[in-house]
Order: sequence, then structure tokens, then C-alpha cells
Amino acid sequence: LEEEAPSCVVVDAEAVHLTDTDGADMLIQVEEELRSQGVTLALARVHPPVLALWERAGAIDAIGEDRVFDTVRDAVHRLSDG
Repeated sequence: LEEEAPSCVVVDAEAVHLTDTDGADMLIQVEEELRSQGVTLALARVHPPVLALWERAGAIDAIGEDRVFDTVRDAVHRLSDG
């Protein structure tokens, strides 16, 4: 059996309390790699200070503000609706 590739990946960022611009750059690289494979990246449960840094570093622009969710459930629900 051949498994179907995922159409989206949701990162539960609840455990991320500290980050820096290198972390934001890595997130941008992951987003670009996934997008090149036709996979959407979304974030959930991002702490406000982390979100603020990722916004300043351009990671949220790369991912898209509409791909940042309060909960994993919200992300899965919205992304599975198309």
C-alpha cells in the first residue's frame, strides 16, 4: 500500500518558550521546503513573545498570518475544510 502524502503539517509550538532569529530562519526554510512539496505549514499555540519575534523576523509573513491558530484543533479543522 502506498500512503498518501500529507497536505498540511501543524506545528504545536506550545513548548517553544525561547527562540531567536536563527529559529525563525529555520522555520522559514521548513515552510519553503514543505511548500515546494505542495504541503501547507501551520502553527498552533504559539506564545505571544515567540509570535512577536517570529513576526519581526519575517517567519509569519512567510507562513501566512492565516496559518497561525490558537489551538491545534482549530488548525486541523480549518485546514481540513480546504
